[in-house]
Amino acid sequence: MPVFGPMGVRKMFPEQLDIASQLILRWDRFGPTHPIDTGDEFTISFDTIGICAFNYRFNNFYAEHMHPFATQMAAALIESGKRANRTQMETKLRIWSNKQLQDNIHEMHKLCDELVAERKAHPQPGVNDLLNTMLNVADPVTGEKLDDENIRYQMVTFLIAGHETTSGTLSYLFYNLLKNPEKLHKAQQEVDSVLGDEPITVKHLEKFKFIDACIKETLRLNGPIGQISRKAKHDTVIGGRYQIPADHAIVTNLRGLHSDPAVWGEDAAEFRPERMLHMEDLPPDAWKPFGVGMRSCIGRAFAEQEMILNVALILQRFQVEMADPSYVLVNKSTLTIKPDGFLIKARRRPGKAPMVGLADLGATAKPVPADAARGGVPAGAPRRKMTVLYGSNAGTCRAFAEELQTGAPGFGFEAEVLTLDQATEHVPRERPVVVVTSSYEGRPPDNAAKFVAWLESGAPELAGVRYAVFGVGNSEWAATYQRIPKLVDGCIARSGGERIVESCWADVKQDCTNDWENWTERLWQQLGAGGGAGAQARVPELKAEVIKHDMPAILGGREMSWAVVKSARSLGGDYFVVLPSNPPQTVARVLSRFGLHPDDLISISDTRKTFLQSKEPISAQMFFSHRVELNTPPTQRQLATIIAATESADERQSLESLADPSTYRANVLLPNYSTLDILEDHPSTTLPLPTYLDTLKPLSPRQYSISSSPLAPHRFDPARTTHSLTLTYAVHTSPSRAAPSTRTFLGPASTYLASLRPGARLHGHVRRTAAPSFRLPADPTVPVVLVAAGSGIAPMRGFVEERVALAAAGRALGPALLRGVR
Repeated sequence: MPVFGPMGVRKMFPEQLDIASQLILRWDRFGPTHPIDTGDEFTISFDTIGICAFNYRFNNFYAEHMHPFATQMAAALIESGKRANRTQMETKLRIWSNKQLQDNIHEMHKLCDELVAERKAHPQPGVNDLLNTMLNVADPVTGEKLDDENIRYQMVTFLIAGHETTSGTLSYLFYNLLKNPEKLHKAQQEVDSVLGDEPITVKHLEKFKFIDACIKETLRLNGPIGQISRKAKHDTVIGGRYQIPADHAIVTNLRGLHSDPAVWGEDAAEFRPERMLHMEDLPPDAWKPFGVGMRSCIGRAFAEQEMILNVALILQRFQVEMADPSYVLVNKSTLTIKPDGFLIKARRRPGKAPMVGLADLGATAKPVPADAARGGVPAGAPRRKMTVLYGSNAGTCRAFAEELQTGAPGFGFEAEVLTLDQATEHVPRERPVVVVTSSYEGRPPDNAAKFVAWLESGAPELAGVRYAVFGVGNSEWAATYQRIPKLVDGCIARSGGERIVESCWADVKQDCTNDWENWTERLWQQLGAGGGAGAQARVPELKAEVIKHDMPAILGGREMSWAVVKSARSLGGDYFVVLPSNPPQTVARVLSRFGLHPDDLISISDTRKTFLQSKEPISAQMFFSHRVELNTPPTQRQLATIIAATESADERQSLESLADPSTYRANVLLPNYSTLDILEDHPSTTLPLPTYLDTLKPLSPRQYSISSSPLAPHRFDPARTTHSLTLTYAVHTSPSRAAPSTRTFLGPASTYLASLRPGARLHGHVRRTAAPSFRLPADPTVPVVLVAAGSGIAPMRGFVEERVALAAAGRALGPALLRGVR
């Protein structure tokens, strides 16, 4: 179902964050002494499903008592569980219990019917939720839609099954983390590394590898579903020993499956999330908490995204502890299994502000102008035809295909979107063909099965077909990962097809949208290079205005304030990211070249480059110091613009030799021959200021390895609220490679750092290393070899200081060797 496919679930993130923030703020306001019943509080999923699936708010966090639907549902589940252990006669005799059960079911159905009726009376075509899908989408084979009664039953099922399983898993997860404090600390370190104090976004989720492993290990050890059953379609023998007649059911004990020492080792009963970091090494079917095959859990991606989000937000803000440290796990069972009477407490971590990690949920994205997503081809320009074929069950590939269709006119194309099955036996040869498809356990999507069978038959002759393939897969299914996309790509190639661009294999466990954006950029470039209208994409002209002002002279000295790095503590191997400033000498050259005074105000409009935009006019000195890179060489297209603005024939000839593709790399890129250098060396060029600004790139932060350790006692102030750190760097001042005898190259960041004096304020932040292994061993007695070349000596200094601090604290150290290489 597309609404629960990877793209559909990603779009639900704002609503999931909305509900998660209510939980976080509720815990914060109750304070650190309030006992939190995990069985009640983690029913957050009930509210989340309500808003994401049906656009309905149950508002349980704003009411003194649970929503009536929730209490009715709980009562119905309890009574249903009791019925399973009664005789039929006893069940019939319990007249009052039967009436209560039917009343509860009636009230639940009544609310669902009201939601359906409200949606029918007031349609919401712009809402892509489950209710709209059930009401409006027909079965692609039969053409039938769900009737209202069926929709009612599905709504109840999603609310019951979806919230019960997630609630139990989160409760077990925090029990396991609190019983294993070293794992809790490791998870919290990951949150600090990925988020710090930043608001969480959907792009952060894929970076929580250890939290994801903790969730998977919890599902293995304490899965809320104890068993799954399957019925034999025909007489069969399992394992050569067990005769199973047709229509007999087989029940799989999931907790037994997930604790098999032959698979999980002798520590199978222990909580060890690290085993889940390499799931591709597990035997097939060893981990099945979501079921298997066509009947596996449809809401898996939704639940995983919701759990990672909530765990990350809780650990970012709180120190969590057991309300009763002596608590021993007791299970209870309703529809699922969950801890009974497990209470926790949540204390806001030191230094965490009240709204840490929570963005402005009321803010909305500014609408993108109609032209913003287009390549720049004028609306009336002629367009070439192209075909986009997709195979999709969950809707991700279809969404990508439609996105390609939407953007095609901006690159001079008109795209037709079809399923792969619709292209069986007639793949177009006269136009580019783009295939976007996925695999499902190694099999093609439902709307691609005929096409794949046709390709595998070996019959097609596809000479002359120009094609490109984008595959979508899930790397957790290692044995069949990308099988169908690669099969399609290989079959078309062997049948005579010609690739437009190298195929891309995107993993939905990562951020596959980045792969998509990068791949489509290459695709449009190749189609444009091949003579399409996209090659003539129009670049809108930026407008800039210089406003002359007579600014009063500023007399006297400057006020300098002392600043130290705040308590966002670094670890060995981390970085400090510096936002630099261009050297005053380089800024002065720009101002001189364009006849600007430092206090002149610049106003920029008609540009989509956000780094050039400002709400108010900005001084020329400030703009060229802090907004743009001034040492960047121009592209070949930009050189063509410079040539067109040059009057002298000799200088034009000189510039043309720079733009020559055979010499451009050697004469411009490698010596870093900047646009400013070129303008100064060719004085007859009258390049307008707006055109020059449009050639520039944003001034980017620079990253330096931290050469100190926060473990050193002298790094902290007496109150231990702040700590200092050290950067070790070389000032980059050298003769310009483009003109070594007449010009000096000044590195913006190192020159800026060298210009600072005691008391100056440095803008920057700590960035965790992306290589978790680039740390000293947790066991300080392990021997260490440190090898560094050039600037690599900086982190080694930090590691050495860390070992000195450990030795001073009385810790035993293993031998170490530091080797520097020049």
